[in-house]
Amino acid sequence: MGALWFTDLSLQATREQMRTTEQGQYADRFTKGVEQLWSQQAVVRLGAVLELKSLADESVRDAVKVVRVLSSFVRSRTPMQGCLPAGFVADGARGSTRLPDDVAAALEMSQQLSRSTNVNLATVCSAEETAPLKPE
Repeated sequence: MGALWFTDLSLQATREQMRTTEQGQYADRFTKGVEQLWSQQAVVRLGAVLELKSLADESVRDAVKVVRVLSSFVRSRTPMQGCLPAGFVADGARGSTRLPDDVAAALEMSQQLSRSTNVNLATVCSAEETAPLKPE
């Protein structure tokens, strides 16, 4: 009986340790993704967008943070008209502005996440939040 109790305590401690490790890894991935959004290389920024989207898919709780970061990234890279880049028209319509791949991906991912998490993009890109979230 004592062996079962000890085994149960060991399993609980192992689960808690794994949960703590996973949370630390998640935080590291999030931080690295945000930092990479400000890289000079477009391919690194695109990878950061995809990584942040992946993190949002893993944690619905943190999806709102990812939407805010991606929205800030889009605002910092393009002239804005409301919540969309100025001149942007969906589906590549004639006369539309061609966005850089990393910005287009960030815009698409933030729109997808806003729909799946019921985040209102209008509140994310409101006048109070026009300053981009660039790391110091």
